Amino acid sequence: DNFTCYRVHATSEAQVYKRFDEEEGLYDLDDEEMDCYRDHETGHWVLPMPNVGPHYFRFIVGTKGGTRESIEKDTGATIKVPKLNDPEQYVVIKGLTRAVCAAAKQRVDIILAKSATKLDYTHFVSIPLTNATDSVRQLIDKLDAKCSGSARGVDPSIFQDARQLHLTILMLRLYTTDDLARAKHLMQHVRDFVDDVFRPQDRVTLRG
Repeated sequence: DNFTCYRVHATSEAQVYKRFDEEEGLYDLDDEEMDCYRDHETGHWVLPMPNVGPHYFRFIVGTKGGTRESIEKDTGATIKVPKLNDPEQYVVIKGLTRAVCAAAKQRVDIILAKSATKLDYTHFVSIPLTNATDSVRQLIDKLDAKCSGSARGVDPSIFQDARQLHLTILMLRLYTTDDLARAKHLMQHVRDFVDDVFRPQDRVTLRG
């Protein structure tokens, strides 16, 4: 079953939440890869999240700010979510300790993962069928000749331009810079393999 399990650790500042993962173990609050720094003027730790796109802001804030308020209350952190018309800003988490920032980030990460399926698709991967252009045009001509005058609404204008024909094999939701970079990396990684599969001599044949 899909569910999220937390282990609660009491601290002097707040209750720090760690998510339990059966494969990876407990979330490491001292993760060196976490880009968290200390503001020497305020003494607070600051964790910027520039890779969180504006499409996710409403999920972090929640209805009437309830989701953000719950995270702040549970972890002791403060979460700054910019307005949509301010592209220069990004989500920032602040806390008295590094652990507090990490706990809040973990909660935000869970929200991002759950809300991703609620967003529209942004990209797709397809196979062009441009080498089938002649076959498509012949098919359209046959249908037009056979149905013209006998089938209402059937004319060449209802068919896709043969030059734009493609076969969609994958739909993607890429709303963050990390997602885009990861997708580009994977596409580059499989480029030679794809080029080998779709050699120039290969052709797509349409029947029907």
